[in-house]
Amino acid sequence: MLSDVELGPAPGAEDRRIGTNVRLLCGRRQVALLRVIDRRVLVEQSTDGARYRIYERPLGPEIILRLQRKLAEFGLLDGEPNGVVDEATREAVAAYAEQRGAAYRFAEAIISENLLEGLLRARSDNVAGEIAAAQAKFGFRLLELLAESGRSSVNLSVSPASAAAVLAYLHLGADADTRASLIETLGLTHHTQAEYLRETARQLSRAREDAPLAFVNALFVDSGFEIYPEARNLFAAEGMPAQEAQLTTPAGVEQVNAWVRSATGELIDGILDDPLPVPGVVAINAFHFRDRWQVPFQKARNAAFFLTDGSRVDVPMMHLEDRKLACQEEGRFVAARLPYMTEGFSLVIVTTNDKPAHLAEFTAAENWLASSFTSGEPCAVVLPKFGVRSSADLLPALKRMGFEQDPARSFARLSRNPLEFTHVLQRTVMDVSETGTEVAATTAAVGLLGTAVRRLIRVRADKPFLFALMDERKGLALLTGYMADPRPEVAH
Repeated sequence: MLSDVELGPAPGAEDRRIGTNVRLLCGRRQVALLRVIDRRVLVEQSTDGARYRIYERPLGPEIILRLQRKLAEFGLLDGEPNGVVDEATREAVAAYAEQRGAAYRFAEAIISENLLEGLLRARSDNVAGEIAAAQAKFGFRLLELLAESGRSSVNLSVSPASAAAVLAYLHLGADADTRASLIETLGLTHHTQAEYLRETARQLSRAREDAPLAFVNALFVDSGFEIYPEARNLFAAEGMPAQEAQLTTPAGVEQVNAWVRSATGELIDGILDDPLPVPGVVAINAFHFRDRWQVPFQKARNAAFFLTDGSRVDVPMMHLEDRKLACQEEGRFVAARLPYMTEGFSLVIVTTNDKPAHLAEFTAAENWLASSFTSGEPCAVVLPKFGVRSSADLLPALKRMGFEQDPARSFARLSRNPLEFTHVLQRTVMDVSETGTEVAATTAAVGLLGTAVRRLIRVRADKPFLFALMDERKGLALLTGYMADPRPEVAH
């Protein structure tokens, strides 16, 4: 395979070509003619014009891994990415260059800046649609499992995007078996989709300050837990920079929670309640979204909302009728897509057109959350003005969905210390009104030093308790009592 070094830019990308000729002289005699292709490729032409020598600036291992994952995504490279530009990678690059219409001149594929940027920016057909479908199933399954855990009588909310971002970063540091379990848990079909999730998280973290969505990630590392420098650099390059924190102390907890408050627009006060019992890490994502409706609702008026037990309650209900809305009806289900002012953001509502339905009854319509339905007819929507707050440990549900780990080896790429993630905590906030929506969410995967990982017994004497002052040397109970109310005024 051959590929051309002066490949043009991909659609929408900046042209990285410099295209300058440089003559190297010895006295008045030309000894070499160099062409500067871009910032990483030089071409030297022999004086007779018959031969070329190519000089390439080396790529870092993180970029090579991203390059190889992209080549695999397009079906051009088999096997596990290894971070080395080997012969198979060169051949795959040449095949991609051929798809881009390269005019061949050289004996092997040259990775120019235009070729590299075009490949890293490229998307396989409908990858966003594939991710949306996986996210819909992932989120609905989390709701089902949270409901089964005893919360079926209350409102539920989860953030599939926030949880998936954290799990995608765990995928980056996991061994092959754990990575496979994470792919299964997320409902993905191949590892390049996890790379897509990380790349999306990285891109969103660099959004404009005035963008409706602020989406950030961080890896908090306790000073008593060592991670490899190359792992720290890899996570930073992929969009999850590391921070030192004394996670076994209240100060470290406050450091994490202050980060959460800042990242969620002060809507969520924090994610950690207590210091870690032993050194470890916290891989965390948080986001804040706020935008106005493209078409505002009319002012809410009290009207009936029908509950699954057959009763009704009066709540503020909002009304909207507009041709710009997209609606869909099939069988007993009906849905509306409500667009925000910022293109690409919308709220999808799915309900029934007959009696109220329990969560489990919506299984048949879960894929509607990810569908891009349109409507050519006027659409009328009635929706309560509502807010929802949730807090849950998602790890039990994630285990039932396929997540498995071995403290001794699952995350050996991160640290030589055993590591087990014992909690995946998530908190969400959402408020929907006539004018728009504000949402915040945070997800934290808490990993502990494996040698001390065990069930944590918490003794919170914030309720009546028995007590005894013991002389353990002699077996004497010096004082025994029952404390029902510790206020000073009732101490006697």
